[in-house]
Amino acid sequence: MRHIVFSFKSRTYKEQSFIRLLFFILLILTFEKSFAFDTSEDSLQQVASSREWMTLIYYTETNWALKVQSRADSPKFFVSAQGKTSALEELKESLIALKADTLPLKNESFSCKFPARANFINTRFNLGYSFDRTGCVGYQEWRKRVSADRASLVFSSYYLGNPSSSFGHILLRLGQKNSKSEAKRDLFDQGINFGASPWTENPVLYALLGLGGAFPGNFIAIPYYYKVREYNDYESRDLWEYDLNLSAEEVSKMIDLLWEQAVNHYDYYFLTENCGYYIIALIEATAPRYDLTSNLRKWVIPSETLATLEKANVLQKPVLRKSIRTQFYEKIEDLNSEDQDLVLELYKRMAYAAEVTKNSEYSFPEELEKKPDLEKAKIIDATIDYYDFKFSKKVLFNEEPYTKIKRSLLIRRADLPTYDLPPKTMYSEDSPDKSHGSGRFELGMAKSKNYSVDGHGYLLGYRFAFHDFLDHQQGAPQRAHIEIFKTQFQIEEEKIKFMYFAPFDIRSFPIWNRWDQNISWKVRPSFERSPYQVCPDCLVTNLNLAAGLTTDIWGLDVSILAEAQGLYSNEINDGNIKGLLGPGLMIKSIPFKSNWGWLLEGKYFPDDLNQTENLYAVNFNLRYHLQKNLNIDFGYTQEKDREIFKINFFLYHY
Repeated sequence: MRHIVFSFKSRTYKEQSFIRLLFFILLILTFEKSFAFDTSEDSLQQVASSREWMTLIYYTETNWALKVQSRADSPKFFVSAQGKTSALEELKESLIALKADTLPLKNESFSCKFPARANFINTRFNLGYSFDRTGCVGYQEWRKRVSADRASLVFSSYYLGNPSSSFGHILLRLGQKNSKSEAKRDLFDQGINFGASPWTENPVLYALLGLGGAFPGNFIAIPYYYKVREYNDYESRDLWEYDLNLSAEEVSKMIDLLWEQAVNHYDYYFLTENCGYYIIALIEATAPRYDLTSNLRKWVIPSETLATLEKANVLQKPVLRKSIRTQFYEKIEDLNSEDQDLVLELYKRMAYAAEVTKNSEYSFPEELEKKPDLEKAKIIDATIDYYDFKFSKKVLFNEEPYTKIKRSLLIRRADLPTYDLPPKTMYSEDSPDKSHGSGRFELGMAKSKNYSVDGHGYLLGYRFAFHDFLDHQQGAPQRAHIEIFKTQFQIEEEKIKFMYFAPFDIRSFPIWNRWDQNISWKVRPSFERSPYQVCPDCLVTNLNLAAGLTTDIWGLDVSILAEAQGLYSNEINDGNIKGLLGPGLMIKSIPFKSNWGWLLEGKYFPDDLNQTENLYAVNFNLRYHLQKNLNIDFGYTQEKDREIFKINFFLYHY
């Protein structure tokens, strides 16, 4: 009986051991199965065509063969030799490279060079890798330098001093949410800029080559406070900062994507593949849940990218960081005329010491010394801003004696009382994401009288970009006119008649006053129907240049200009070229908060100056904004022996 019991127990132990062995084997098989991945062609093709993979490698361009390809232009950005044109081959080679990584990981390991791709492949194929990137020295230094859980989009306002910044500029700001103060955020945050790396400083060549994609474009990380000093102080550009609706994990992924960009470059095109496009593409690769690049039109204007991001709910409420120029005008407006005179007098003494005597010795005006301390503090504060505004480059680069002169004034200011200053940053509704669409369709009618012959026709036109003086002002450049590729046709008696084409028309008409002495100027090349009737109904190549001054009279902008025009056509009598010189006058009223505006422009080319008959032109336009993106425009033109009445409907789009 005991033997039977013993035999029974012996068999039970064996069975239990066998069961444990089977369970262990089954557990291993189950564990391995959970980490198995399907490498069939169909599975690889499905992953390669996924939105996540396509955005990671920037497969958003169509080549001449109508096949999708990556916009990246550096071979180092791809693992496969066919990576630029084949998302599938790039995935296959990336998978092989990832599996070939050996521990410990080093700088040249796939997982170190392309962490965002490695993380995606690991997750998508359920590989179960746990990446220990402590051996990725370069990558670790990058992550230490850019330690962020918050991303913001920064729009730098329009700057006509640089062709690439005429439409504004966009960059990223990366930093920590829990920074205790704005000053610390400025000091430790990183600015991520995408821009061209030009090899010429010639502005004309720079613009032409930039239009043709002749410069490489790169992502560059730079301490954010440098960009604030460059844009806010040196170029006096307001900055609009929008926090992005991205999680901390997505911001971490963005940092990895930027690390991968270190080996890459893109052919930079001012009007298409520019800062606006690639910043949006980076946000889309970071968070593929946002569909962004497909909603952009071919011509990418930075302000349009803001509208695209706003529509997709990527942007939070903007904060305006005022430029040193904006801060100065806020302070000067709070001073009476006598105190304003003292600001100018103190500045002149400081400027004389810096520019003429080349030392830091200057004296305070006696009238200023007699002022109460609080009033004196306000005058000195305004003078400091004005000095920074006028000598921005000198102060930015710490040139002496400019810096020493400013320092001495700051010391005097430290002994005076404080008061509530206007904030340097503030929430504002007049942000550039609220601007009108830059593309514009034109549909209208024209009636003309030419050599006692009446005519009429329908007008069709289109402007690729971006803003003229009478367009809606919200979020747009003030006192600037920037139009690109504007074309117009007229339909007369069932025939389409070409009227004009202007590749660009740029005008900057800032106010000239005691604080700002900036020249107003205009550059407009065009191909158009004969202006001033220099030849009957012929096509003329026209280059119109102008320079002068603009002032404010009774709330109107009044510009006095010297006009120059060069006209070329085979049909011009007495030679094919005619040069014209003469005075010009422009008066415009553009109320910022109003739905309407008007502009009167006149030019006169006297015969004694141009060795031809007197020529002139008078144009008047009245614009009413039915909506921000729907305007009606009434126009009248009077030239020698010709007058034209026009009515146009303008439809704007992003």
